Amino acid sequence: MNIVIAAQVRANLHWLIDDSAVPHQPVITKRTRPSALLTSAADRASVPETLFLKSVAETRKRTVVGSNTPVNNCETELVW
Repeated sequence: MNIVIAAQVRANLHWLIDDSAVPHQPVITKRTRPSALLTSAADRASVPETLFLKSVAETRKRTVVGSNTPVNNCETELVW
C-alpha cells in the first residue's frame, strides 16, 4: 500500500491511478485533515461480492479450508 502526501497526489494523480489499478494496491493520501484512499474501480466493484460471499456461512467455511490446504493436496481435475 502506497502512502502519499496530498501535494504529491495533486502533482501525480495520473500516475497514482495507474499505481492503484495495475497492481491492485490502494494509495493512501496523508494530510493534516482526514486521509483519503484511492483504489481501482475493479477493486471497488469486487467489494460487494466479497462481502456477500463472506456472509454465507458455508462459503466462508469452504474458503478458509481451501486457503489452508497445501497446493499438493489440491485436486488436479474438476469433477462437476
